[in-house]
Amino acid sequence: MANYSSLYSSNSDSPPDPFDEEKAVLESRYAIPALWFTIFDESTVHTYEDPDDEGLLTCLMTTKDAALSRLPARQKMFGQLFQDSEPYCEEWESLIQGLPGQHLKADIYEILEMSDDASELSSALALLKEPGPDSIKAFFALTSLPEVLDAQGRILETPPSEAGYTTRERLMGKPRS
Repeated sequence: MANYSSLYSSNSDSPPDPFDEEKAVLESRYAIPALWFTIFDESTVHTYEDPDDEGLLTCLMTTKDAALSRLPARQKMFGQLFQDSEPYCEEWESLIQGLPGQHLKADIYEILEMSDDASELSSALALLKEPGPDSIKAFFALTSLPEVLDAQGRILETPPSEAGYTTRERLMGKPRS
C-alpha cells in the first residue's frame, strides 16, 4: 500500500477512481494535506463500495461551489489557529478557484487505514468549526502539520521532508505529475 491521499477535480459526482490518475491534481504521502480541511467538512464524508471488492471505502466529496462557499470561514479559523498561514491560504484559494471540474473529491482511505481511531476524521473535520483538544489531536494525527509548526503555532518554511515535501506541499499537496 502506498499510503497516499489524492485530490481530484472532475465533472462527475461519483467517488474518486484511484486508477483515473489524470484527474488527480494533488497528492500527499502518509498524510492528508492540512488545507484540504478548509474545503471539506463533516457533511462531505462519503462511504462507498470498493470496485475491487475490498469493502467500504471513505472519501470526501463536494461541489467546487460548496467548497468555495465554506472556504472563507474555515480558512479564517485555520489562520487563527496557525499563525503565518495567510500566504498559503491565499494560494490555496486561488488554486481551488482555478480547478477545471465542478466536483472535488479527496481519496483518503489509505491514510485512514493507518489510523487506530475510527472517529479521527470526523474530529479533524470539526477543528475548523469548533476547535477543541480532541479535534486538534485528530487533525495533527491525520496531517503533517506538526512537522512545520514552531512552539507558538506559527507555520515555518522548512526543508523538504524525507519524502521530498516542502511546507507548501505539506499544507496543499504535491502537484500530480
